[in-house]
Amino acid sequence: MAKVVEENYEIVRFLLGDEDYVDLFKKNLVRGNRSIVEYIELYKILTEEELIDGLNRYFNTDKFVLPTRINRAPEYKQFEIDNHIVIHKINSSNTIVYYNGFQDYEFEAININLEKFNGVTFLPTTPGIINKLLGIEIRRDKINYDFYLASMIIDCIRQGGTDVHIIPISVDKKPVYKVSFRLVEGYKYQDKYDMDENMNHDLIFKLASRQTKGNEQDIKIGGLTAEVSDLLDNGKYTLRIGASACNHGYNCVIRIQPKDTVSLKINELGFDNDAVEKLEMLSNFHKGLTMITGPVQIGRAHV
Repeated sequence: MAKVVEENYEIVRFLLGDEDYVDLFKKNLVRGNRSIVEYIELYKILTEEELIDGLNRYFNTDKFVLPTRINRAPEYKQFEIDNHIVIHKINSSNTIVYYNGFQDYEFEAININLEKFNGVTFLPTTPGIINKLLGIEIRRDKINYDFYLASMIIDCIRQGGTDVHIIPISVDKKPVYKVSFRLVEGYKYQDKYDMDENMNHDLIFKLASRQTKGNEQDIKIGGLTAEVSDLLDNGKYTLRIGASACNHGYNCVIRIQPKDTVSLKINELGFDNDAVEKLEMLSNFHKGLTMITGPVQIGRAHV
Protein backbone atom coordinates (compact mmCIF):
# COMPACT_ATOMS: atom_id res chain seq x y z
CA MET A 1 0.00 0.00 0.00
CA ALA A 2 1.42 3.38 -0.97
CA LYS A 3 2.08 6.02 1.64
CA VAL A 4 0.18 9.29 1.69
CA VAL A 5 2.15 12.44 0.84
CA GLU A 6 3.34 14.17 3.98
CA GLU A 7 4.08 17.89 4.16
CA ASN A 8 7.18 17.29 6.28
CA TYR A 9 9.12 15.97 3.26
CA GLU A 10 9.68 12.56 4.81
CA ILE A 11 10.49 11.03 1.43
CA VAL A 12 13.26 13.61 0.83
CA ARG A 13 14.86 12.78 4.16
CA PHE A 14 14.53 9.06 3.51
CA LEU A 15 15.96 9.11 -0.02
CA LEU A 16 18.58 11.85 0.37
CA GLY A 17 19.27 12.03 4.11
CA ASP A 18 20.22 15.71 4.17
CA GLU A 19 18.36 18.74 5.51
CA ASP A 20 19.96 20.94 2.84
CA TYR A 21 17.91 19.00 0.27
CA VAL A 22 14.77 19.47 2.37
CA ASP A 23 15.43 23.23 2.35
CA LEU A 24 15.97 23.12 -1.42
CA PHE A 25 12.67 21.33 -2.14
CA LYS A 26 10.79 23.66 0.20
CA LYS A 27 12.25 26.79 -1.36
CA ASN A 28 11.26 25.65 -4.85
CA LEU A 29 7.78 24.57 -3.67
CA VAL A 30 8.29 21.01 -4.91
CA ARG A 31 5.62 19.05 -3.06
CA GLY A 32 4.14 15.59 -3.35
CA ASN A 33 5.99 12.33 -3.71
CA ARG A 34 5.66 12.13 -7.49
CA SER A 35 7.03 15.63 -8.07
CA ILE A 36 9.86 15.04 -5.60
CA VAL A 37 10.86 11.80 -7.35
CA GLU A 38 10.69 13.52 -10.75
CA TYR A 39 13.07 16.24 -9.55
CA ILE A 40 15.48 13.76 -7.96
CA GLU A 41 15.70 11.91 -11.26
CA LEU A 42 15.71 14.86 -13.65
CA TYR A 43 18.47 16.69 -11.80
CA LYS A 44 20.57 13.53 -11.28
CA ILE A 45 20.56 13.78 -7.48
CA LEU A 46 20.48 9.97 -7.37
CA THR A 47 21.30 7.44 -10.03
CA GLU A 48 18.47 5.39 -11.48
CA GLU A 49 19.59 2.35 -9.49
CA GLU A 50 19.85 4.31 -6.23
CA LEU A 51 16.42 5.85 -6.75
CA ILE A 52 14.68 2.55 -7.51
CA ASP A 53 16.33 0.92 -4.50
CA GLY A 54 15.25 3.82 -2.28
CA LEU A 55 11.66 3.73 -3.55
CA ASN A 56 11.45 0.00 -3.01
CA ARG A 57 12.60 0.42 0.58
CA TYR A 58 10.39 3.47 1.20
CA PHE A 59 7.23 1.81 -0.15
CA ASN A 60 8.09 -1.58 1.35
CA THR A 61 7.84 -3.46 -1.95
CA ASP A 62 9.89 -6.37 -3.20
CA LYS A 63 12.76 -5.55 -5.50
CA PHE A 64 12.01 -5.86 -9.18
CA VAL A 65 13.78 -5.70 -12.51
CA LEU A 66 12.16 -4.08 -15.52
CA PRO A 67 11.81 -6.63 -18.33
CA THR A 68 14.01 -6.00 -21.35
CA ARG A 69 10.99 -6.46 -23.60
CA ILE A 70 7.62 -5.06 -22.65
CA ASN A 71 4.69 -7.11 -23.96
CA ARG A 72 2.12 -4.37 -24.51
CA ALA A 73 -1.21 -4.11 -26.30
CA PRO A 74 -1.36 -1.08 -28.66
CA GLU A 75 -5.00 -0.40 -27.80
CA TYR A 76 -4.01 0.48 -24.23
CA LYS A 77 -1.31 3.01 -25.11
CA GLN A 78 -3.44 6.10 -24.48
CA PHE A 79 -4.77 4.58 -21.27
CA GLU A 80 -1.18 4.08 -20.13
CA ILE A 81 -0.25 7.66 -20.94
CA ASP A 82 -3.35 9.09 -19.23
CA ASN A 83 -2.69 7.11 -16.05
CA HIS A 84 1.12 7.29 -15.99
CA ILE A 85 1.45 3.51 -16.11
CA VAL A 86 2.88 0.77 -18.29
CA ILE A 87 0.97 -2.49 -18.60
CA HIS A 88 3.17 -5.54 -19.03
CA LYS A 89 1.12 -8.63 -19.89
CA ILE A 90 3.14 -11.69 -18.95
CA ASN A 91 0.52 -14.36 -19.65
CA SER A 92 -3.21 -14.97 -19.30
CA SER A 93 -3.05 -15.03 -15.49
CA ASN A 94 -0.32 -12.51 -14.67
CA THR A 95 -0.08 -8.79 -15.38
CA ILE A 96 2.43 -6.30 -14.00
CA VAL A 97 1.65 -2.59 -13.97
CA TYR A 98 4.58 -0.22 -13.49
CA TYR A 99 3.25 3.01 -12.03
CA ASN A 100 4.52 6.52 -11.68
CA GLY A 101 2.28 7.76 -8.85
CA PHE A 102 2.25 7.17 -5.15
CA GLN A 103 -1.29 8.02 -4.06
CA ASP A 104 -4.00 5.61 -2.97
CA TYR A 105 -6.70 7.37 -4.99
CA GLU A 106 -4.74 6.80 -8.19
CA PHE A 107 -4.91 3.06 -7.68
CA GLU A 108 -8.67 3.20 -7.22
CA ALA A 109 -9.18 4.95 -10.56
CA ILE A 110 -6.73 2.70 -12.39
CA ASN A 111 -8.07 -0.51 -10.87
CA ILE A 112 -11.54 0.15 -12.28
CA ASN A 113 -10.09 0.08 -15.78
CA LEU A 114 -7.93 -2.98 -15.15
CA GLU A 115 -10.73 -5.36 -14.16
CA LYS A 116 -10.35 -7.20 -17.49
CA PHE A 117 -6.77 -8.19 -16.53
CA ASN A 118 -5.95 -11.13 -14.30
CA GLY A 119 -3.40 -11.24 -11.47
CA VAL A 120 -2.58 -7.52 -11.53
CA THR A 121 0.54 -6.53 -9.56
CA PHE A 122 1.59 -2.89 -9.14
CA LEU A 123 5.29 -2.04 -8.93
CA PRO A 124 6.68 1.45 -8.29
CA THR A 125 9.32 2.81 -10.63
CA THR A 126 10.75 6.16 -11.58
CA PRO A 127 8.98 8.70 -13.81
CA GLY A 128 11.99 8.65 -16.13
CA ILE A 129 11.72 4.90 -16.72
CA ILE A 130 7.99 5.18 -17.32
CA ASN A 131 8.55 8.02 -19.81
CA LYS A 132 11.28 6.01 -21.53
CA LEU A 133 8.97 3.01 -21.90
CA LEU A 134 6.21 5.28 -23.21
CA GLY A 135 8.58 7.06 -25.60
CA ILE A 136 8.23 10.43 -23.86
CA GLU A 137 11.32 12.67 -23.87
CA ILE A 138 12.21 15.10 -21.09
CA ARG A 139 11.76 18.71 -22.17
CA ARG A 140 14.98 20.53 -21.41
CA ASP A 141 13.27 23.91 -21.74
CA LYS A 142 11.41 23.15 -18.51
CA ILE A 143 14.58 22.89 -16.44
CA ASN A 144 14.58 24.86 -13.18
CA TYR A 145 18.11 26.29 -13.29
CA ASP A 146 18.02 27.57 -9.70
CA PHE A 147 17.19 24.07 -8.48
CA TYR A 148 19.77 22.48 -10.78
CA LEU A 149 22.60 24.71 -9.54
CA ALA A 150 21.60 24.38 -5.90
CA SER A 151 21.48 20.58 -6.15
CA MET A 152 25.00 20.60 -7.65
CA ILE A 153 26.22 22.75 -4.77
CA ILE A 154 24.72 20.44 -2.14
CA ASP A 155 26.24 17.45 -3.96
CA CYS A 156 29.64 19.16 -3.84
CA ILE A 157 29.26 19.91 -0.13
CA ARG A 158 28.31 16.31 0.62
CA GLN A 159 31.47 15.12 -1.12
CA GLY A 160 33.58 17.49 0.97
CA GLY A 161 34.21 19.87 -1.94
CA THR A 162 34.69 23.62 -1.93
CA ASP A 163 34.12 24.71 -5.54
CA VAL A 164 31.81 23.85 -8.43
CA HIS A 165 33.30 24.41 -11.90
CA ILE A 166 31.13 24.48 -15.04
CA ILE A 167 33.42 24.43 -18.04
CA PRO A 168 33.75 23.50 -21.72
CA ILE A 169 36.66 21.23 -22.54
CA SER A 170 37.93 19.83 -25.82
CA VAL A 171 37.66 16.11 -26.51
CA ASP A 172 38.85 14.93 -29.94
CA LYS A 173 38.76 18.59 -31.05
CA LYS A 174 35.09 18.89 -30.13
CA PRO A 175 33.64 20.87 -27.19
CA VAL A 176 32.26 18.87 -24.28
CA TYR A 177 30.49 20.59 -21.40
CA LYS A 178 31.48 19.33 -17.98
CA VAL A 179 30.91 19.91 -14.27
CA SER A 180 33.75 19.30 -11.82
CA PHE A 181 34.11 19.64 -8.04
CA ARG A 182 37.26 20.70 -6.24
CA LEU A 183 37.75 18.02 -3.61
CA VAL A 184 40.57 17.31 -1.15
CA GLU A 185 42.19 14.94 -3.62
CA GLY A 186 41.86 17.45 -6.48
CA TYR A 187 39.41 18.26 -9.23
CA LYS A 188 36.98 15.51 -10.16
CA TYR A 189 34.58 15.50 -13.10
CA GLN A 190 30.96 14.72 -12.23
CA ASP A 191 29.85 12.80 -15.29
CA LYS A 192 26.23 12.45 -14.16
CA TYR A 193 25.65 16.13 -15.04
CA ASP A 194 25.34 15.83 -18.81
CA MET A 195 25.20 19.24 -20.45
CA ASP A 196 25.14 20.68 -23.96
CA GLU A 197 26.12 24.12 -25.25
CA ASN A 198 22.68 25.62 -24.72
CA MET A 199 22.49 24.38 -21.13
CA ASN A 200 26.01 25.68 -20.44
CA HIS A 201 24.97 29.10 -21.72
CA ASP A 202 21.58 29.26 -20.05
CA LEU A 203 22.69 27.94 -16.68
CA ILE A 204 25.68 30.29 -16.31
CA PHE A 205 24.12 33.37 -17.87
CA LYS A 206 20.88 33.07 -15.93
CA LEU A 207 22.76 32.61 -12.67
CA ALA A 208 25.02 35.62 -13.26
CA SER A 209 22.35 37.91 -14.68
CA ARG A 210 19.87 37.17 -11.87
CA GLN A 211 22.38 37.83 -9.13
CA THR A 212 24.16 40.88 -10.59
CA LYS A 213 23.36 43.97 -12.61
CA GLY A 214 25.49 42.67 -15.44
CA ASN A 215 24.36 41.23 -18.71
CA GLU A 216 25.62 38.81 -21.32
CA GLN A 217 27.86 41.42 -22.92
CA ASP A 218 29.60 42.02 -19.59
CA ILE A 219 30.34 38.29 -19.30
CA LYS A 220 31.70 38.21 -22.84
CA ILE A 221 33.88 41.31 -22.50
CA GLY A 222 35.44 41.06 -19.07
CA GLY A 223 33.55 38.49 -17.05
CA LEU A 224 31.43 38.91 -13.96
CA THR A 225 31.95 38.23 -10.28
CA ALA A 226 29.25 38.25 -7.65
CA GLU A 227 28.37 37.08 -4.18
CA VAL A 228 25.19 35.03 -3.95
CA SER A 229 23.72 34.33 -0.55
CA ASP A 230 20.21 33.12 -1.28
CA LEU A 231 20.52 30.27 -3.80
CA LEU A 232 20.00 27.67 -1.07
CA ASP A 233 18.09 30.11 1.15
CA ASN A 234 18.94 28.31 4.39
CA GLY A 235 21.37 30.80 5.89
CA LYS A 236 24.31 28.37 5.85
CA TYR A 237 26.32 29.34 2.79
CA THR A 238 27.53 32.28 0.74
CA LEU A 239 28.45 31.59 -2.88
CA ARG A 240 31.10 33.56 -4.72
CA ILE A 241 30.70 33.15 -8.44
CA GLY A 242 32.83 34.14 -11.38
CA ALA A 243 31.63 33.81 -14.97
CA SER A 244 33.52 34.51 -18.20
CA ALA A 245 33.26 33.71 -21.88
CA CYS A 246 35.60 31.23 -23.52
CA ASN A 247 35.78 29.21 -26.72
CA HIS A 248 32.55 27.29 -27.29
CA GLY A 249 30.72 28.66 -24.23
CA TYR A 250 31.23 29.95 -20.72
CA ASN A 251 33.33 29.16 -17.68
CA CYS A 252 31.81 29.48 -14.24
CA VAL A 253 33.38 28.92 -10.83
CA ILE A 254 31.13 28.78 -7.78
CA ARG A 255 33.07 28.92 -4.51
CA ILE A 256 31.11 27.66 -1.51
CA GLN A 257 31.74 29.61 1.69
CA PRO A 258 30.11 28.49 4.97
CA LYS A 259 28.71 31.67 6.49
CA ASP A 260 30.14 30.90 9.91
CA THR A 261 33.66 31.20 8.43
CA VAL A 262 33.32 34.30 6.23
CA SER A 263 32.11 36.74 8.88
CA LEU A 264 34.96 36.24 11.38
CA LYS A 265 37.35 39.08 12.20
CA ILE A 266 41.12 38.57 12.14
CA ASN A 267 41.30 38.24 15.92
CA GLU A 268 38.60 35.53 15.80
CA LEU A 269 40.52 33.20 13.47
CA GLY A 270 42.62 31.53 16.18
CA PHE A 271 46.00 33.15 15.51
CA ASP A 272 48.30 34.25 18.35
CA ASN A 273 48.65 37.96 19.18
CA ASP A 274 51.83 38.42 17.15
CA ALA A 275 50.22 36.95 14.02
CA VAL A 276 47.07 39.02 14.56
CA GLU A 277 49.12 42.24 14.69
CA LYS A 278 50.96 41.36 11.46
CA LEU A 279 47.76 40.37 9.64
CA GLU A 280 46.03 43.58 10.71
CA MET A 281 49.03 45.56 9.45
CA LEU A 282 48.93 43.74 6.11
CA SER A 283 45.19 44.32 5.79
CA ASN A 284 45.85 48.08 5.77
CA PHE A 285 48.06 47.88 2.68
CA HIS A 286 46.26 49.08 -0.42
CA LYS A 287 49.11 48.64 -2.88
CA GLY A 288 51.57 45.86 -3.52
CA LEU A 289 51.91 42.43 -5.00
CA THR A 290 50.59 39.18 -3.53
CA MET A 291 52.01 35.87 -4.73
CA ILE A 292 50.08 32.70 -4.00
CA THR A 293 52.42 29.70 -3.85
CA GLY A 294 52.25 26.03 -3.01
CA PRO A 295 49.52 23.44 -3.55
CA VAL A 296 45.89 24.51 -3.88
CA GLN A 297 43.99 25.07 -0.60
CA ILE A 298 47.02 25.47 1.72
CA GLY A 299 46.58 29.26 1.75
CA ARG A 300 50.28 30.17 1.50
CA ALA A 301 50.90 33.74 0.37
CA HIS A 302 53.85 36.16 0.18
CA VAL A 303 53.38 39.94 0.08
